[in-house]
Amino acid sequence: MTGRGVYSSVVLIAVGVYFNSLGGDLVHDDIVALARNQDVLGGTSVGQMFTNDFWGTPLSDPASHKSYRPLTTLTFRLTNCMFGLEPVWLHACNVLLHALSCVLFTRLSFAVAGLSRKFSAVAGILFAVHPIHSDAVTSIVGRADVLACALFLLSFLFYHDSGFRSKSRGRLAISIIFAVLSMLAKETGITVLMVNLLYDFYKYHSAVKRYSGFRSKSRGRLAISIIFAVLSMLAKETGITVLMVNLLYDFYKYHSAVKRKSRHLCFALAKSQSVNLSILCNALGSYNKKINRVFRQFCFSDDSRFLTFSYLAVFNFWLLLCPSTLSHDWFLTFSYLAVFNFWLLLCPSTLSHDWQMGSIPLVTNLADSRNLATCAFFGCCLLLLYRCLSDLENPRHSPLFLGVLLLVIPFLPASNMLVTVGFVVAERVLYIPSLGFILLITHGLQIISHSGYLRRKLLIGAILMLVVAHSMKTMDRNKDWSSRESLARAGLQSLPENAKMHYNFANVLHSQNQTESAIYHYRRAL
Repeated sequence: MTGRGVYSSVVLIAVGVYFNSLGGDLVHDDIVALARNQDVLGGTSVGQMFTNDFWGTPLSDPASHKSYRPLTTLTFRLTNCMFGLEPVWLHACNVLLHALSCVLFTRLSFAVAGLSRKFSAVAGILFAVHPIHSDAVTSIVGRADVLACALFLLSFLFYHDSGFRSKSRGRLAISIIFAVLSMLAKETGITVLMVNLLYDFYKYHSAVKRYSGFRSKSRGRLAISIIFAVLSMLAKETGITVLMVNLLYDFYKYHSAVKRKSRHLCFALAKSQSVNLSILCNALGSYNKKINRVFRQFCFSDDSRFLTFSYLAVFNFWLLLCPSTLSHDWFLTFSYLAVFNFWLLLCPSTLSHDWQMGSIPLVTNLADSRNLATCAFFGCCLLLLYRCLSDLENPRHSPLFLGVLLLVIPFLPASNMLVTVGFVVAERVLYIPSLGFILLITHGLQIISHSGYLRRKLLIGAILMLVVAHSMKTMDRNKDWSSRESLARAGLQSLPENAKMHYNFANVLHSQNQTESAIYHYRRAL
């Protein structure tokens, strides 16, 4: 199959599975973000729109949600100017953006990750039909995630894809522009600059290694240095900062070995974030945000495994000595939430538009059985990290490293690990991280396909079954978003113990004059 045929097939499947979403109404957050938003309705100037949050509230207002997505709001406003708030056109725009994202991801899988054309098509199709995307594509406000993803992929492709390079001399500048636009569609879009930078380090790590001067005999020196760092920390807590000083000074000495464009990207990352912060600061009047202190290191050296696990050991030792630095319940719960989000990608059987109000009980003690899943998950993550670091000296598994980057980096802002966000689980925030998940899965499928004729036939059957099952689940899930009542019923079926689901369903019943049933669900909500 030719490249054009692959892309056409991906587009047809992406549009086909979401075609039944075009008849949906404005539901849930759509009403507040569109029908009641003066920025969308044209009641405010375009300039004022850039000083309001996503919901139309001035950023300087204490009640503001502080979600800054003016580019997405602008697309809503343009749609309203051309067609009015007709849901069919709003849904159609989401579906087309989803199809564009699928095509760009297919291109990334083939041209950058190095998958075969056949398995690049599989990656694009799996992304097109994955049920977890229904929250982002079928929900109109989910356009923020879909638009940010399309711009995210354009930024990445302009930076790394040789096909894009040959047509654009200023590819780095264009990549940065698309990254800023992605950030203005949704805040997590800015993470593409970090993905670009880390993938560059992966590709050119051998050049860094040649200039690093690190030898195996230096292990003893490094171990002694870490021991003194721990002793310094035991004398006073700030002593642990010497590890970061060592790391940054090493980077200063050897960073000339990194490609020049990577340095430019570092500056672009800082500058683009500064632009965003300056806009927010001007709108807020005075900017005040709680700073979350998180200890994170990553090192590219001749023996990456040794350095990485040494730093991890120091960090874990610090947590054992000073457990008060992290809330016990907070750490256990949010560690488990990472596992839960991964499970939604792996097995999207139970989906909901709202996971609040006790849908996921807190993990309050070490005896909770869910901690076993957490340990198993992060144990597998360490093995995957080990495999990625082992590949640095002679990069041979680009899909593996790139898949990990796309899965982890865009998810971090929504993980509650770095900063506190207003939700515990939201399916739409997995739209961009699912790129990495599907790339890893497809890479594994391609490896299996080389193991024999019989396995190849079984693999083809399994892929077809998976695509059909996911397509049916997605189309069925689209029906849940068709109206306020259907969404409330679906939410209650998925999470019968969620108080908010009972309250929302009671409101629907009350509007239909079903008083007795409404009272029952109001009581269940209490």
